[in-house]
Amino acid sequence: MGKALPLPALLAFVVVAEEGLRRTLSLVLRRRRQAKGQGGAQGTTQQYGGLESLVSFSACLIAANRAVETEQPEPYIVDPLAAGLCGREALEARRARDRPTERPSDAASTAAPPAGEQPAGTQPQPQPQLQRPIPRLIMRTKFFDDVVTAVTWRGAGAGAEPASRGCHAQLAATAASGAAGTCLQVVLLGSGLDARPWRLPLPPGVRWFEVDRRDVLAAKQARLRDLGAQTDAATAATGADHSSSSSGGSGSGSGSAAASAASGGGWRHPLRAAGWSCVAVDLQRRGWARGLLERGLDAASPVLWVLEGLLYYLEEADVRALLQEAASVSGPGSILAASVIRAPVEQNGTSTADGGAGLAPPRAPAASPANGEQGARDNGNGNGGAAGEGRASYKLNSEFKWKCREEIPKFFGDCGWRTLASLSWLDAAKSYGFPTAETTASSVFFVTTALA
Repeated sequence: MGKALPLPALLAFVVVAEEGLRRTLSLVLRRRRQAKGQGGAQGTTQQYGGLESLVSFSACLIAANRAVETEQPEPYIVDPLAAGLCGREALEARRARDRPTERPSDAASTAAPPAGEQPAGTQPQPQPQLQRPIPRLIMRTKFFDDVVTAVTWRGAGAGAEPASRGCHAQLAATAASGAAGTCLQVVLLGSGLDARPWRLPLPPGVRWFEVDRRDVLAAKQARLRDLGAQTDAATAATGADHSSSSSGGSGSGSGSAAASAASGGGWRHPLRAAGWSCVAVDLQRRGWARGLLERGLDAASPVLWVLEGLLYYLEEADVRALLQEAASVSGPGSILAASVIRAPVEQNGTSTADGGAGLAPPRAPAASPANGEQGARDNGNGNGGAAGEGRASYKLNSEFKWKCREEIPKFFGDCGWRTLASLSWLDAAKSYGFPTAETTASSVFFVTTALA
C-alpha cells in the first residue's frame, strides 16, 4: 500500500488542480462569448446596411430623407450625394413610406369626374397649387445649412440671404462683428453622412472636420470614393484614384474616378472646402478633442461647431462634458449650433420626470407623406411609426438618453456658451415662411450660441 501524501502537499495539489480547472473553464466561456459576439455583430451589420448599430444606421436614414427631398419637383434643399451615400436599404425604406396605401376603389370614389362628364353648365375648376409643407428633418437641414453659410461668410456674399432670416439675425451680427476674424474652421460632431462640403457655397479657406463613429466614417469615405467625390483638396482635379485616403470601403473607387475623368477630366463632386478631415472618436469619452487637434484644428482661432441630431444620444453628464470640451478648444469668436429635445414643462414650471407623451408631436395627415420623416437622429417623438419610420424596427427614440430639463440658455451658459437664439423647429419654419403640417408646440429646438 502506497504511502499517503502529507496534508500540506495534498492541499497544494488540490489548489493547483482547482486553479487549472478555473482557467480552463474561463477560456471555454470566453471563446463561447467571442463566437456569440461575432455572430451577433454579423447579424447586426446585415440588418443595418453594413453598419454596426441602429444609431450608426440613423446616418443612412437621415441621408435618405435628403435624397427623397432632392427628388421633389420644388425641393427645399438639394443634396446630389445623398442617394449614393445613404445606401439601398435606407433609401428603399424611406421611399416605401411614400407609396400610396389607399385601395383603388377608395381613390376612384374620391376622384373628380373626367372632363367629359362634368355636370352641365359647369367648367373644370383649376386646383390651387399650395406650397408643400416642409418636413421636420428637411427644416433642420435647411436651418443648419444657413448657419454654416451665414457664419463662414459673416453675413455677406452668399451668407447675406441666410442672414436676412429673423432666426439668424443675432447669429449673423455676432459673426460679422467678431474681432477675432472670420470663422474658417467648421467641425461637425456626429457628422453622419453629411455632404455640406460638396454642396454649400463656402468661402475660400474653410477647413472642414467631421467626427463620428469609426464604422460610419469608413462607410462614408468608401461611398464618397465610389461616387467620384473629391476628399483631398490638395489633389489635382484629374479624376485619379483617391482610394488611398479612405479607410475601409468596397475597392471600386478607381472605376468611379475613371468615369469622372472620362466625363470631364475632373471630380464628379468637387470639394468646396480648403480641407476635409475625418476623426473617428468616441464622443462619450473625455479627451475626444485631442483627435481634432492632431488633425490640425487651431484652438486659438474661431471654430463653428455643428451638433445636428447628436446630443440626445448622450447622457446629460456627457452632454455637459462635450460642450465644455468644445469650448476649451475654441478661439474667441467661436459659434456652436445644436438641435435639442426639450423636456416637457408642467404648469408649475418644473420638468416632468421622464418626458412622456409631451415629446410626441401631432401626427402628420395620412394624405401628406412628405410631412413625416424617417425614424432618424432627430425623431423626437415617442410613438413608433407615427413619424414615418419606414419600418417598425427603426425605433430610434428608444436610443435617446437626454432631454434638456432646464431653460436652454441656462444649460448652455453653464457649459461655456452664450445663447443667441433658441427656437422650436416650427418657429424656425415660420421665420422662413415655410408651411408645416404640424401646428402645436414642438419639443425639438434649434439653438445657436457664441463662446462665452
